[in-house]
Amino acid sequence: MDRLVELSLSLCDAESGGISLCEATSGEPVFRWHALKGRFAPFTGETIPRHFSPCGVVLDQQKPILVREPERYYPYLALEDAAISEGLWAPLVGLEGVAVGTLWIMTHDADRHFTQDDCDTLLRLAAFGSVGLALNQVSIEKDDLLARQDLMMREINHRVSNSLQLANAMLRLQERRAVGSEAKQELRTAADRLVSIGLIHTRLYKAGDMNAIRIGDYLQDLCVDLTGSGNGRFSAGTLDVKVTAPEALALQPDMVTKLGLIVNELVTNSFKHAAGSSHCQVDITNSADVLELTISDDGPGLPKGFNPQTQNGLGMRMVLSLVDQMNGHLIAEPSPHGARFVITLPLTTVPLPTS
Repeated sequence: MDRLVELSLSLCDAESGGISLCEATSGEPVFRWHALKGRFAPFTGETIPRHFSPCGVVLDQQKPILVREPERYYPYLALEDAAISEGLWAPLVGLEGVAVGTLWIMTHDADRHFTQDDCDTLLRLAAFGSVGLALNQVSIEKDDLLARQDLMMREINHRVSNSLQLANAMLRLQERRAVGSEAKQELRTAADRLVSIGLIHTRLYKAGDMNAIRIGDYLQDLCVDLTGSGNGRFSAGTLDVKVTAPEALALQPDMVTKLGLIVNELVTNSFKHAAGSSHCQVDITNSADVLELTISDDGPGLPKGFNPQTQNGLGMRMVLSLVDQMNGHLIAEPSPHGARFVITLPLTTVPLPTS
């Protein structure tokens, strides 16, 4: 705004100038003075009522006005040491095509009179300034929208987390009251899965960009939670979980969520069933259009003849369902050297944001 006013003074051979923007207040609208130059510079930031200003006339008429000796009509413009010969005001237009303020210049030389060329020049400069105001308004509205979206996401995250914690607490309570070890185990498993879903939800929310999520970082953080650094479900000393993935591989949130649930289920199985194992490996590789997820451990391996398609357990059925939703394929490789699951999926990557 300062540069715009300086150009106006230079090109129109004026001595004072500034920008007045209309502001809505709890009472009557006012104009606030910005970027004042010349004799009016000490009044930068001051306000005047809309109805008691030549700027108000410009907004009403949506066109420039020229006023000779304006202090006769607007006494607040009178200066003790410099009478105003002429004042020229041009409208500044907002996003909706309505004037929201003025760019104005004044001369204190009684022999200097603004011409039609001066008016045209000021109108062009005002049009340029209007573009700047519109861009600034868009930026402010965008920032405000992003702030509201962030607040909404925080509130949703808080509510989801609270709901999951409440459901977990209810299942734990039911587990203590249940009769029979099988019922207790089922309720305990259900509560553990809720904890896992909560971890996945939290990690997804903390990932930042909800359009492109680095799958390697995401799964690494998830496995850190599982090994005890997060909620302490398993002892970190019983199984060392490592994750390898291409550093720049970014996926859409929906796919990341499904992969997180699969990794959570299969790594949890390694903790529970791979007695004597010390390592669990989560590997992700990709080609142009295929992603391969491998989860393996060095435990006693899967039972002979193990077929994931014939398993009745809820966990394996859930894994198969998630793989099927992504049009993928799962292979289980039983061996005396550990269990190994290989999941092949069609791949759709998304670009990471540039910093």
